[in-house]
Amino acid sequence: MAEQTVTSYNQHQWTAAPREHFSGAARFARLPEIPNSPNASAIVEFEAGAITDWHTHSHGQYLIVTEGEGRTQEWGKPVRIIKKGDVVWCPPNVKHWHGAGEHTAMSHIAVSPQAADNKPTWLERVQLPPTAAPDMAKHRQTTPLSAKQLAIVPIAALSAAGDSGRLKTAIERGLERGLTVNEIQEIFTHQSAYAGFPRALNGMNTLQAVLKERQARGIRDPQGKAAATPPDNTDYYALGRQTLQTLGSPAADSVIASHEGIDRALKAHLFGYLFARDNLNYVNRELGYRFHHRRAGQGRRPTTLTFGHHPTLGREQSTIAARV
Repeated sequence: MAEQTVTSYNQHQWTAAPREHFSGAARFARLPEIPNSPNASAIVEFEAGAITDWHTHSHGQYLIVTEGEGRTQEWGKPVRIIKKGDVVWCPPNVKHWHGAGEHTAMSHIAVSPQAADNKPTWLERVQLPPTAAPDMAKHRQTTPLSAKQLAIVPIAALSAAGDSGRLKTAIERGLERGLTVNEIQEIFTHQSAYAGFPRALNGMNTLQAVLKERQARGIRDPQGKAAATPPDNTDYYALGRQTLQTLGSPAADSVIASHEGIDRALKAHLFGYLFARDNLNYVNRELGYRFHHRRAGQGRRPTTLTFGHHPTLGREQSTIAARV
């Protein structure tokens, strides 16, 4: 009697996808043959941004997305997003392409019917429309800073200084001026990249103490919008570079501090992941960044990774800092 066979992921024999038919990095592994079946299958893994050229299959092809988020397009039709669990049928001789998302990796199982006679015909490179130029205007604020925004300043500065006593007062004032619980938590989350995790965790703990005291007084503070983030398999390094390009920073195309570890931490974690969290906008993140230096750095000027999202923020810095 035949026995069940398990082929582990590590046992797959991987082959790099041919550069002449793929744009970007991808690899594939042929899956074990199905006895008495004319079909064949393979698992294909695309790194973020990688796609095939235009091509056809003489007997068609099934694509079963197993991980991530990708793209596919039939000739003359719009690009479609495909996600984990989606199944795509590419009919015989229909011109198409498929691959990863711009910032997300994607894996799929490709099933080829009548594999012995199912011939791929490779065609031209895919010419995707250019990515829209970075639009810094949508991140700028031309109106005066609100009382709610100004409340961010002492929270960030006192958190960076580890001044828990005064931080409690600043948090209370922030809640009274309209900051939500999630927005204050996001201030500390963003601060972790600048002041370190111990100070950020201390800020979180101080916030919880304030909320508990306010609840005892019958005050129910609004939780606010939770941060939405891109899909789990997003290439945050690529996204961070895009954020820096939007911000007009030369750091987008250089290795920050000439060190790969620092470069990846800043681009992937700070400018990729943290900036993608959407419950604090760019202006509010810069407010938290700029003025934590007043306490943490004893008045030192911020580093060059600072951006002018508010046209008068630099001129107002001394006035705003006086609030701390």
